[in-house]
Amino acid sequence: MNHETEPASHLLTRPTVLAWAMYDWANSAYTTLMITVLVAYIQRVVFPADHWGTTGAVVWAWGISLSMLVGALLAPVVGAMADARGSKRQWLGATALTGSACGIAIGLVPPTNYIIVVGLFLAANLMLELSLGIYDGFLPELADEQDVASVSAWGYGLGYVGGGIALLLSMLILAFGGQLGLSTVASRLQASLVLMGAWWGLFTLPAIIVLRDTPAGQRPQPIDVAKETTNCELIVKSFRDVGSTIGTLRTNVPLFLFQLSFLFFNDGVQTVISQASTFALQELSFDESGLMAV
Repeated sequence: MNHETEPASHLLTRPTVLAWAMYDWANSAYTTLMITVLVAYIQRVVFPADHWGTTGAVVWAWGISLSMLVGALLAPVVGAMADARGSKRQWLGATALTGSACGIAIGLVPPTNYIIVVGLFLAANLMLELSLGIYDGFLPELADEQDVASVSAWGYGLGYVGGGIALLLSMLILAFGGQLGLSTVASRLQASLVLMGAWWGLFTLPAIIVLRDTPAGQRPQPIDVAKETTNCELIVKSFRDVGSTIGTLRTNVPLFLFQLSFLFFNDGVQTVISQASTFALQELSFDESGLMAV
């Protein structure tokens, strides 16, 4: 496709670009409500301080860390498998909708079933990590070098709008939930969690319906895969490919330094963001409404 004469302002008129950007709109509801609603639910309802002490904060910190670690280990392999089979759309649908279902279930499972709640929290966060790698993998197939930055920016921008609207709706549920029959703060937080999961799943559908993988003959193969290759063999090949890529860092100093700086900068920022809510709840004694507002 030749997009050289098409102005960047018209990028969203392409169905594939709009559908791709809408996934950022979808998953941003999870990422936004996770650090406002879900953190409060886990630390104030599932593991209340008067019963569990600081257990809720510990569960939150370790849950975020564990799911991100497992996601970091699995994402390159899942990405390689999706590229090799030409199945990014299926992987995006499976991870996103599974994460969405886990998010909804967190709001429906009684908080006394804390083991199930924590398991669903871990699964939802892991599915988000895996889905984002697949989602990013579509970008080079949707835009050429001239448009790729603008397409990415549209997705990023729509993510802020989608996450903001979902947060506003949750604030309204918390403020006026009593008029909807939600008499307790816990029930209002649970309703917001159902909204979180449903939003994620609903607005993922355009990407699943519209996006298509590039045909095998038109895309570079990350690993050499024959048609008769089994899934187990493909997994092994994927791990070897990831290992080979990591091995090249020893001879590619600029790439190594970039990865190292990204680890400290980006993951450091993400750690602060994920734990700032705990600081607000535990040390500054914010209530749920105050945390959402901030």
